[in-house]
Amino acid sequence: MIGIKEFNKMDLRVGTIEQAEKFSGAKHPAYKLYIN
Repeated sequence: MIGIKEFNKMDLRVGTIEQAEKFSGAKHPAYKLYIN
């Protein structure tokens, strides 16, 4: 378990995935995500 100092250093972001599609230009299998 982390302490409050470490927790405050974190960058948490929340969103809803609106769309996902295969990203054919990537070297490895990947998806392009559209997040709102």
